[in-house]
Amino acid sequence: MEPTLFDGYIIVVDQRQIQKKALHKKMIVAHHDKFGLVVSRFWQLKNSEALVSDNRSHDPVPWSPSWCIVGKVLWFIGECEQES
Repeated sequence: MEPTLFDGYIIVVDQRQIQKKALHKKMIVAHHDKFGLVVSRFWQLKNSEALVSDNRSHDPVPWSPSWCIVGKVLWFIGECEQES
């Protein structure tokens, strides 16, 4: 999720917020049996849904029944490493 989240950041997730209708463009944690836990934005498009990273070099991941929403990211904290 760079440039928003970097390795080592701490996130707080509300597991009660899992309704897709209320999560459009929100940062969420999702789970997939093959990929594990993923932090991404949940996008609802015209006839589909996708997980979209803030890092635009990653392609959107189409939503499928294999994914489940763990919860909405409420806040995060951390420091990004600065280059020397």
